[in-house]
Amino acid sequence: WLAKITLVENQVLLKYFVISASLAGIIFLKGAEGRICKTFSAISRLSNY
Repeated sequence: WLAKITLVENQVLLKYFVISASLAGIIFLKGAEGRICKTFSAISRLSNY
């Protein structure tokens, strides 16, 4: 049945995949941003000693 998927359906699936992947990436980066900031502040505190 995969062979029956048309080019248009492929493009729609591709767009949906790209959008969901970039949304997941943004959410991941926003979550990682807080952890990275905490890590950097911890490192800077350690390096000050």
